[in-house]
Amino acid sequence: MTDTTGGGSPMPRYGDRTTWAPAADIVRLTACGADVLPYTERVIAWIAADELVSLAEGPDAARDLNSRRGYLPDSQQNRRFAWMLRDRPEDFGASGTPILMGADYLGFHPHRPDRRVTLELHGMECIDGFQRLVILNHAFRELRQGHLSRTRLRVEIVTGAAREQARRQHHDDHLYLNSAHPRDNLSRCIHLTRIRDQFAGAGTHFDYRRGVVAGPHSCGYDVADVFRALACCTPGRSPVLAHALSTDSGLGTVWSDLADPYYVNLMNADVHAWSVERATAAYTAARQVLARLDTTTLTGHDHLIRYAPDLIIWAACGTLPLHGLHLSGRTAPRWDTLIDCDAFRNTVEAAATSLVSAYKAARPRRPSERRPYKGEGDQLDVWWEIVDRVRWLRER
Repeated sequence: MTDTTGGGSPMPRYGDRTTWAPAADIVRLTACGADVLPYTERVIAWIAADELVSLAEGPDAARDLNSRRGYLPDSQQNRRFAWMLRDRPEDFGASGTPILMGADYLGFHPHRPDRRVTLELHGMECIDGFQRLVILNHAFRELRQGHLSRTRLRVEIVTGAAREQARRQHHDDHLYLNSAHPRDNLSRCIHLTRIRDQFAGAGTHFDYRRGVVAGPHSCGYDVADVFRALACCTPGRSPVLAHALSTDSGLGTVWSDLADPYYVNLMNADVHAWSVERATAAYTAARQVLARLDTTTLTGHDHLIRYAPDLIIWAACGTLPLHGLHLSGRTAPRWDTLIDCDAFRNTVEAAATSLVSAYKAARPRRPSERRPYKGEGDQLDVWWEIVDRVRWLRER
């Protein structure tokens, strides 16, 4: 069935007019014909931002467009979208899901001379993407003229049965999404990819992604342990980096931003597969010693062994030649002999003893007082108080 309203070329009709739509409810969007893909009851198009800025204008926009919710100015996601539109306008339209619109009736009007197409929407609603339309409207009013010229958005328009299906899916989509995790960012790290390839060349499994990523293989590396080991093997007298990665939330914070100074300090062009192997070996050996010391008979300040193990590991690893961690060849220290020996295990025990004594001196227990060792031992200011009382730490 076609429509020749307005005297133009015949327009295919999509869907049935289920509600009466007066002229004021007609929205026309124009795009390059090559960017418009018509299907049965559905059109997918890339549309310039200038065509869309007025759709969510005014305080009643959410009601007029029958959106699921009103604009959320305090949403972190909206703030990120607004920042992207200011900083990278060409990426704004390609991020997230398409702007999903429903229509009672959709007209398709080609312009033969310039090969453009006008989409005529009657009885339009915004099923998904209302937040971005509002952000787009705000940016149009606030940013300099021409800023949005590089912005095109993916728009999907549905009618008829496809519209009802889209409504149902939109309301339930969150039930089927695997939520993102900071660790997922690691797949974009070029240094981890290089290290993975170095391990693969030696026949060792190393992968930093979540989930099942390969078939059966020999035991590899836990990426959390790798980062914590590198933090404990970082030269210097500051335990800040080791402390930052000692908890799951701290790891997540560092993994969330590959440009974060903490992340760059740990993962950069100097780090190689042998760096990871050495640091992880030292970290694992020290943890095995602490596991033997962490018994049910721990009392008082000895709980530091249980609640701040990475502080002790950081202290013990400070006795190793950390400036040679990334070296290879004849100039590299013999890390296997330095770590897999009684001397290093004794060093870990000595570090535990010294730090527990410093903890007692820094935070003495008063008579009849119950100290909150679990909540206190993982605090950075407590770590600093302990470190400042043990002068032999990190003298190399």
